[in-house]
Amino acid sequence: MEILDHQIYIRGRLKEILVTSTGEKVSPTDLETSIVLDPLFSQAMVVGEARPCVAALLVLNPTEWQVFASGLALDPEDPSSLQSPAATKEVIKKIAGLLQKFPVHARVRFVYMTLEPWTIENGMITATMKLKRPEIEKQFAEQIRKLYVRRDVPT
Repeated sequence: MEILDHQIYIRGRLKEILVTSTGEKVSPTDLETSIVLDPLFSQAMVVGEARPCVAALLVLNPTEWQVFASGLALDPEDPSSLQSPAATKEVIKKIAGLLQKFPVHARVRFVYMTLEPWTIENGMITATMKLKRPEIEKQFAEQIRKLYVRRDVPT
């Protein structure tokens, strides 16, 4: 909060809410909490502010990724496997099951996956283990942009 010229300015949000380009409101924290209940996902951050749908940045559990990738006949050691269509399709399907209690507009339509954890040291989380959303969005800006480029929103 700042006081300038006898005006009070609140910086940031008191409660995290995403508003999509269609005007739908989504609580990213609720979605993220549901996603990380699955052992495949170590960390999750939902994006979609002023976008047509919700997407997720996901940090995968390396041990679970080995099993998951092998089950899809993918090489878990090959970094490109994380962005393969087969892995993406199965992860979106898995997340759909985790988020089935949420409204349709809150469904995750696109994902970006990594094995690199978000830590205090790399500036992605706070000392209280909360996501530093602006920093993560900045770090993954290009990947987020690519998630939404020339894609029809799946139904």
